[in-house]
Amino acid sequence: MSFIQVVKTLCANTEFLLLMLASTGFYYVVAGVQYWCPNYLELIMRVNTTEATIYFSITTFCAPTSGVIVGGIVTSYYGGYSKRKVKEIVILVGWICVCVTAPIPFVDSFFMFGCLLWLMLFLGGFILPAMIGIMLTSVKQHQRGSANSIAQLSNNMLGFMPAPAIYGALQDVLNKDPSRPKSRIPMAFLLYSVFLTLTCCTIAILRQINVEYQAS
Repeated sequence: MSFIQVVKTLCANTEFLLLMLASTGFYYVVAGVQYWCPNYLELIMRVNTTEATIYFSITTFCAPTSGVIVGGIVTSYYGGYSKRKVKEIVILVGWICVCVTAPIPFVDSFFMFGCLLWLMLFLGGFILPAMIGIMLTSVKQHQRGSANSIAQLSNNMLGFMPAPAIYGALQDVLNKDPSRPKSRIPMAFLLYSVFLTLTCCTIAILRQINVEYQAS
């Protein structure tokens, strides 16, 4: 098959497409947070530069890393990401992540903001490797190399690259007047995209679980 034919085949695979969009959504949030969180802490929450830098450095390193480690242990314990139990855990933890994320743009306490952001990154790190594994198992064995390449392209082009620019554009529009209170909408717009991300992930995984249930 030519590359174009492979792409058409993969794009016709609804589960792969939804999970690819879900992983891209996670990278979109992570990229935006990594780029703009120190600025948000200083501009909106009035945290001094030193505290913001120290907190941000520790959190962005420790939270996702520990989430990936714990998620890997849990996934291995239940037999790998192809198991139904792991898929159910991914959905559960994912929606807990959404609940944790929801209040972040509105909290005024630096301590509360820090705890919620740490949990969000931890839970995202927990489910992302398993979700990518589930995504790759949704395609045939000989298509997985191409599927991974296309997913990485999507992650970079639609996730990492636009997130900082979109947040910055919203901030320029909403916070250009120095006499008005600084808007939290850019952060809310960034973080609340995780709802759409988890919706795509949930639909795809539930489709897989339903097929497995009917087969059994």
